[in-house]
Amino acid sequence: MIPNVRPMTFHLPGTRVPTAKRVSVLGSFNGWDAKVHRLRKSPENDWAITIYLPPSRIVYYFDVDGMAWLDPEDDGRVPNWWGSEYSVRNVMPSDEATEVAKPKMVVSRATTRTPKGE
Repeated sequence: MIPNVRPMTFHLPGTRVPTAKRVSVLGSFNGWDAKVHRLRKSPENDWAITIYLPPSRIVYYFDVDGMAWLDPEDDGRVPNWWGSEYSVRNVMPSDEATEVAKPKMVVSRATTRTPKGE
C-alpha cells in the first residue's frame, strides 16, 4: 500500500478552451511530461483528471494543445524562470490517509525438470 496520498482533481472548464483537442496537467509530480496525465473530456466539454498525490504544495500548469495555461481553480501562483507564473495547489494531509494498492508484479518462470538418473 502507498500510504498518505490524497485524491486531487484538476478541472479546466471547456468554455475557457472550446476548441481544445488535448489537455494535460504538468508538474514535478510527473516530470513535467504532457503525456503522463492527460485530462478526459466530459460530455459537457469540460476537462478533468483525478491524481493521487502526497500532502505538499504542488506547482503545475495545464498544457492545452501545446500552450501553457494557468488553472482558474488554483490556490495561488508562483513565478517561474521564464517571467510567467505556475499554478499552485495545496494538497492537505488528512487524519485518515487514503491508501492506494500498488500493482502486483507477477513473475513467471518456466522450470524444466529432468527425471532422476538421466
